[in-house]
Amino acid sequence: GLSVIAIPGWRLIVRFIAPSPARGRTSLFGRRTLIVGVERSGQDILKKLRMHVGGGYSVVGFIDVNRMRIGEKVMETEILGSIDTIGKVVLEHRISEVIFSSDAVPYSTILRIIAANKNRFVNYRLVPNNLEVIIGKPGIDQLDEIPLIDIEYNIAKTGNRIIKRLADLAVGLFFLICIGPFVYFI
Repeated sequence: GLSVIAIPGWRLIVRFIAPSPARGRTSLFGRRTLIVGVERSGQDILKKLRMHVGGGYSVVGFIDVNRMRIGEKVMETEILGSIDTIGKVVLEHRISEVIFSSDAVPYSTILRIIAANKNRFVNYRLVPNNLEVIIGKPGIDQLDEIPLIDIEYNIAKTGNRIIKRLADLAVGLFFLICIGPFVYFI
């Protein structure tokens, strides 16, 4: 019983006391941010973020759709990688926010990137194009006239993780009770 409480207990205490890694990874000027999309829409996002100095974003670089322009600078901001290497760039530069331009990357690619990088504690946001309407989405921030939509992966939600942990403990306790006596006699 003590191990059931002690092993996950310290993690729960740290989680409630300390901020989450994605929220906590900030530079002196804001959350370290990548913009996915180098073309006009990505450059517009960069301009808006630079105009909002106190907005909490520190743009580290761009992610391009292919590897041909890695290392080049666009609007004095370096292209750090491509869609294929986004996970590596997030780790190397300690990124906490990734903003997608829907004009640059199709939705299927955005979902694939999020699924592949779900364990990296990164907040994903999407800037929809002007023709899209989002109904009932509570996580929309406004950056001048550009809406930033939060993209959440359901597995990372605290409630879902608690339910999964409780199910794991229940199944483990069941097997411990069923198999424990046999192990004792052997």
